[in-house]
Amino acid sequence: MAMPPLLRRIIAPFCPRLVQTQNLADAFRKYREWNFAGAYAAVCRGIKDHPEWSRNGDVYILWADLELRVNRDIPRARDLLGTALSVGSFDQAFYYRVHSMLMWESDEREAAIEDMEKSVEADPRVVCLETFAAALSHVGDQRAMSVLQRILEKDPENCWAHIYIGIAALKSGDRDKALLMVRKAEELGPSTEQVFEIGRLYQELGEYQTAIDRYLEADRLGYEDNGKLYACIASCYFVLKDASAARKYVESALRFDPKSGDAHLIWAQLEMQVSGDLSRARESLDAALEAGSVEEGDYYALHGYIEWESGACERAIEDYAKSVEADPTVSNLTMLASALSRTDDKRALRVWQRVLEKDPNSCTGQVGVAGEAAKLGDRDKALLMAKKAERLNPSADDVFLIALVYHRVEEFRTAIDKYLEADKLAFKDKGMLYAAVADCYRSLGDASATRKYIEWAVRRSPEDDYVKEVQRDCEERFGG
Repeated sequence: MAMPPLLRRIIAPFCPRLVQTQNLADAFRKYREWNFAGAYAAVCRGIKDHPEWSRNGDVYILWADLELRVNRDIPRARDLLGTALSVGSFDQAFYYRVHSMLMWESDEREAAIEDMEKSVEADPRVVCLETFAAALSHVGDQRAMSVLQRILEKDPENCWAHIYIGIAALKSGDRDKALLMVRKAEELGPSTEQVFEIGRLYQELGEYQTAIDRYLEADRLGYEDNGKLYACIASCYFVLKDASAARKYVESALRFDPKSGDAHLIWAQLEMQVSGDLSRARESLDAALEAGSVEEGDYYALHGYIEWESGACERAIEDYAKSVEADPTVSNLTMLASALSRTDDKRALRVWQRVLEKDPNSCTGQVGVAGEAAKLGDRDKALLMAKKAERLNPSADDVFLIALVYHRVEEFRTAIDKYLEADKLAFKDKGMLYAAVADCYRSLGDASATRKYIEWAVRRSPEDDYVKEVQRDCEERFGG
């Protein structure tokens, strides 16, 4: 195998000692195989055994590169790059490429991209363009597409280019093009790393089972970051509602990387939605935040859910409000409005209106406004918004809430029809639903239907407070 140009430049000053060449060749061989820990050990051993290496700036650049990849030691890498400049570097492209990594890890993204641009100017090989395109794609910079086109001009069968074009297409909303690109990438003999990234793209596309298949393929091919790999698989299974498989892979992820923020985030959600261990959910969520794997808005949204389920409603509302302040998405606004609807109808109405400002076709938003209007006595607005919601393909939960609006404005027959429609759509809380139907029939004076549905409700949820309340009302009206 031919010696890489950078390796030839590094060893030139102190040839002909063969052992030195062999040590550096060993480091570069491991580096090219993505065995960064092995390359790091070889460089450290060489620096110790051969003091003359300290006179070559490119060795320090390589050392800094590996310090970032292996240890993520930003201060140490910065010092090593400083030494490289003071000693003198032959390879400016390599220097800028590693310095861009340093800036990226320091969250100085613009400076990192500027360095990558300088690296590409000095060395416009495909491998340098790939790094530049990946960074631009990550931050959603439109220049990524032109760089990717340059790659394809040089290498029409470049797998990375197809993957990153797929990512860019998905971010711009072109799902069909993203699918076309990822499928083309699969045909190009992807490496282990590329198979993993193909899995990531399928996951972003919502093709979760296909993503799992690609992740498992990467695992069979020897993908090294098992913590990240298994966390991704766990995330897919969680979305697919396979809690058992999700737990299996998140446990594996944490065995390989106990500090994996992604794994802790999935674990927190499993504890919240499956196990109900809110204390452990809170610990895992905090661990995910500390690792930088959850955005501030998402953190407060999930923490608010934990507080709400723990009965701390005011603290939950404070968390939901913080999630909206950090990231005013429709999802975060919806959670805040839903919580406020229990305690502050006027404020809840204002938040629901913000939901509709962002998404006028939000069925849940229309239902939310209708519900608050009904509670505040605005019957006409409640009915108007409920009818709008009915035209927006409501889910089972939304249909139940639409029924509740009709119930509150005393349109009992329509409410019954909507409750039973929600039942056909598999609304989960059967006890509450049948109790609500019983209450409507009670208001209509239909003793037989009232008794039928309250019996069904009690059979389903005998300890539910609402069911007990309706049962008492029915007994007062019609007797036991």
